[in-house]
Amino acid sequence: YCGGEVPMAHRDSTETEEKRLVEVVSEAIPATLHEYEALSFSRALEIIWAAVAAVDGYLTSRKPWTLAEDAEQRRRLETVLYHAAESLRIIVGLAHPALPQATSKIWSQLGQFSKIEELRIDQLAWGQLVAGTKIGELAAIFPRIEKKEALEKMANIEQDMLQPGSGT
Repeated sequence: YCGGEVPMAHRDSTETEEKRLVEVVSEAIPATLHEYEALSFSRALEIIWAAVAAVDGYLTSRKPWTLAEDAEQRRRLETVLYHAAESLRIIVGLAHPALPQATSKIWSQLGQFSKIEELRIDQLAWGQLVAGTKIGELAAIFPRIEKKEALEKMANIEQDMLQPGSGT
């Protein structure tokens, strides 16, 4: 909707939903860092997934696909897309220790050319995503799994485990 660039978040927005999203995602930073430091990776991921759910709820309620159909809603659309992209940038940074391959791919898709491995979680903050950043080439992050193929593979693994001398 924005020519492959991160749009500007218009500062005249005083919407409660944006403020709440910023709050949830921003609070996830120190909370996740605390859990990583305590070696509580599952709890860190729970915090990250809660932030993902907040972004999902925000996008579902704001409906950028509908805003894009109305030229008078352009500023609103740009603000929504900026908030979604900035949330994703922070979430990807937080999730990197647990999901390094997937987050590296998303990081570059967000147009972030610094190495995500060098990112310091304790220096993440809202508003660091620069408007006008060119989005990288988009591609699937996780391979699509066909149900039939997955069931066949699981059946083969199960069959191998049941055979005498399979080492189990």
